Amino acid sequence: MPSIDWNSVIDSADGDVSYDVLPAADYVFVISDSELRTTSTGKTMYTVSARVSEGPHRGRTLKHNFVLSPDSPQAMGIFFREMSALGLTVDYFRASPDDEKVVRDLLDRKFRGKVRHRQFNGTDRAEISRITPAPVSGSATPPPPPPESVPASQPSPF
Repeated sequence: MPSIDWNSVIDSADGDVSYDVLPAADYVFVISDSELRTTSTGKTMYTVSARVSEGPHRGRTLKHNFVLSPDSPQAMGIFFREMSALGLTVDYFRASPDDEKVVRDLLDRKFRGKVRHRQFNGTDRAEISRITPAPVSGSATPPPPPPESVPASQPSPF
């Protein structure tokens, strides 16, 4: 049986292959993936993969869940503040986008995230604990998408 060249396999692996916990700090992230999910209690949840876009930890990725909890005004306040930091403002949601539009519109959004550590099953885990607008630079977050609406009939001025 041939021997595996582990050095070549490791060198060709995609992304960071170590399991060092991302240090607790503030990072600039870009959302690289987004999907619609449902929590175990039946709530709508948008799960995103957020990739560190700058600095020595560039390329490291964390998952983050945005959960809709209409039964909790406090949770909904956090949800809308975080979405607003991503450029999806209250006006965007007032236009009643469907879930798939929200999933698409979350992609490539840039933000600043505060990473903290917590214990889960005896292991340190990194999580994004606060989301705020990204710093302004040449590669800022794209503007919010226009609301999808049907134009009202306007009488002709002529």
